[in-house]
Amino acid sequence: MTRQGALCSMVGGIVTLLGLFSPTLVGGSRIDLLGFHPNLWGLVSSGVLAVSVSLLTGPPPEHLVKSYFGKPE
Repeated sequence: MTRQGALCSMVGGIVTLLGLFSPTLVGGSRIDLLGFHPNLWGLVSSGVLAVSVSLLTGPPPEHLVKSYFGKPE
């Protein structure tokens, strides 16, 4: 997981939820894509964005990985 992947995941999940619940602001009903609740779609879009953006941006710098997960010297 990269920083960019985490940020895109959070933003993409909330945008999906807001988009699917937006008809309720004007008196309509929520949008259930394929019969599934919008919370599921928010979770799915968040997960897909986290993995795909993290793979596209590459690994974090090696010195950060060692400082957080390496053995103390």
